[in-house]
Amino acid sequence: MNKRSILIWVGVLILAVSTCGPSEEELAATSLAKTAAAASPTPSPTPIPSPTPRPTATSTPIPPNPILAYNYVAEVDYDGFTITIARVLVSEKWYMVNAIGGFDEVVYDGSYLVGEIIFTIENNTSESITVYPTFGTVVVNSMRVDLSDFVLVDLVWNNTSGEYSPGSAVTGGIWFGIPGVRFNDVNRMTIAFDAPRNEDGALGEDFYVEIDLTIHPWNPLPPELRALNP
Repeated sequence: MNKRSILIWVGVLILAVSTCGPSEEELAATSLAKTAAAASPTPSPTPIPSPTPRPTATSTPIPPNPILAYNYVAEVDYDGFTITIARVLVSEKWYMVNAIGGFDEVVYDGSYLVGEIIFTIENNTSESITVYPTFGTVVVNSMRVDLSDFVLVDLVWNNTSGEYSPGSAVTGGIWFGIPGVRFNDVNRMTIAFDAPRNEDGALGEDFYVEIDLTIHPWNPLPPELRALNP
């Protein structure tokens, strides 16, 4: 092969290589695309927001006040002379001191609790009759209280003890101390006093009422008693 033939074949090979391979522009474009792809972060799935949990509703129980009251718990009729226990109340002493004041007399010393009884007494007979409910006794659980110890205290109102003329009526109350009993333990109360009397003697059996206070009832003071209660 002569020198001229060798040069021709070299030219053909160069042309073939340059025709089959990518151009410089294509190589540059490919390099840029790879660089951009590498620089771009791989997209991650968009997170689905979960609902914000609502706070659990909680209610703080309000502790009950240390007081119970029961309206119109008993009525005893002595042939037209009627004695009604219109209201009984038991409370921790500090609570009533804050509510109405008082209870600073010596007779209340040592009493963790105080109580009140409201009597309504009506004489619908034709004769005078005497009765002394504020000289009776009260027993709370097993603790006996003599109401006569409290008759001279200012917290006695509209005295219900004495003589009732025909057609007369009185509603009045007496407060008293209750030593030796805690409020949460109160479950019953008894009220007892001598039977009413006329000029011939007692009208019947002595007054005696037992009241169940186990559930610690709370009855608001009714309007007809509120108007009388100082």
